[in-house]
Amino acid sequence: MSQARLDRLASDLGDLLAKQDRRSGLPDLRKYKDDPVGFARDVLKFEPYPKQAEILEAMVTHKRIECHGANGTGKDAAAGVAALWWTFTRDDPLTVIQSSTQRQVTEVNFGREIGPLWRRAGLPGELYREALRVDGRTVVIGMTSSDSSKLTGFHGPEILVVLSEAQGIEAFAWEAAFACATGESDVILAVGNPLSPSGVFYQANQSPDWYSVEISSLDHPNLQEGRTVIPGGPSQQFVETMASMYGRGSPIFEARVLGRFPSESMYGLVRRSWLEAAAERWESGELDNGGAVVIGVDVARYGPDATCLAVRRGSHLLELIKWYGADTVQTAERVKAEAARFEVHPERHDGRGHVFPRTGRLVIDSIGIGAGVADQLRKADYAVGDFNAATRARKHDDFMNKRAESFWHIRKLLEDGKVAIPHDEDLWQELVSTEWSVDGSGRVRIEPKADLAARLGRSPDKADALAMGFAQGTDRRVVVQLGLYQNVPGGTWS
Repeated sequence: MSQARLDRLASDLGDLLAKQDRRSGLPDLRKYKDDPVGFARDVLKFEPYPKQAEILEAMVTHKRIECHGANGTGKDAAAGVAALWWTFTRDDPLTVIQSSTQRQVTEVNFGREIGPLWRRAGLPGELYREALRVDGRTVVIGMTSSDSSKLTGFHGPEILVVLSEAQGIEAFAWEAAFACATGESDVILAVGNPLSPSGVFYQANQSPDWYSVEISSLDHPNLQEGRTVIPGGPSQQFVETMASMYGRGSPIFEARVLGRFPSESMYGLVRRSWLEAAAERWESGELDNGGAVVIGVDVARYGPDATCLAVRRGSHLLELIKWYGADTVQTAERVKAEAARFEVHPERHDGRGHVFPRTGRLVIDSIGIGAGVADQLRKADYAVGDFNAATRARKHDDFMNKRAESFWHIRKLLEDGKVAIPHDEDLWQELVSTEWSVDGSGRVRIEPKADLAARLGRSPDKADALAMGFAQGTDRRVVVQLGLYQNVPGGTWS
């Protein structure tokens, strides 16, 4: 036998012995490799109810599983069972648990779910706040989504990635999970609350590549049997309280009680029904669409964000125009070309002493690179209004800043039926996903653009352009000069 052959046999033998060493001290539970429910019952002494059993059984035949459900329905408990089943029924396993907050990882995933199950079963190893180690080797590890760059460093023969509170995990962290779970045997399990009809968690629910499990409070044993079967689970009182406070048809009831992804965000700025009505008005031409054209311009440069134009005349949004990848000079020239299509012109001279005044108006995001575009167009004699989302609102006692005021104005126009907008699914998703709250001074606050972009997986460029196109109180001198104050629906100009 050749030396090369001997060396290869020695290497194979070493790999086999190493694998056996990794299982030293472990009970032989490999018979449960395809029976997670049996593992839960026999080893962990945990009796999964039907929806939890469905999650576990799906992991045997599917590589991507998402579970969205009502509050307190045991999603994380099922994920804890899944982590231990994966760990103790495979030869070379690794489970990575990821969530958006440290508290969720340490107190819930490891402290409340994995820890008690592991101790009750008498399984070997050492349990830490964010890890389980067996024979000196980490077999379960937890991390927050902010550490997702570290996730791509985990690879092995059998990897399980658990995304806990998946609705709060950013798009880049989901990408890291996919980069980690690349093998044929690898599995991703995402569990969370269906709070918003946008983001990667929602997209997973909509994708045929994912096996989906939905858990309503009404599926829980506590509601099925009319008594407390599982402490901490939902109760009939909880259901009735949520119905009384928010209504059975509300997005909050739909998500928190029925465990469904709502058609609009629970804390959303805009309702989808308002947008559908606005689209009907647009089709019918019901509202006035006369007057000068105003174009809201949300400027981007290179990268994933896009420059977007929202073109309106009176109460009608005429068109949304979007493009990627241009410097400020190219963007300014493209804006000029698009503006000309809608008879928006700078001051012009015919060379014979005749001066043609400006027509229409451009409202441009003047933060960052948008300022350069605005300056170029202003020098070209266009009527340009600067929009700075962070500046003080006209009604500064009611709104945190101009961004909040402009988006609330869009909300009021839609709610009052005073605007016509064509059907555009990207725009609609951006608007229904935008969330608002009230700050400590009682002023309306719109969530930061970065937060919305992280949830959507893209920048809300169309919504921003729309808000600028309909914004109030921008550059009063230009507005009065062009007589545009007559064409502003639902409000007055300061």
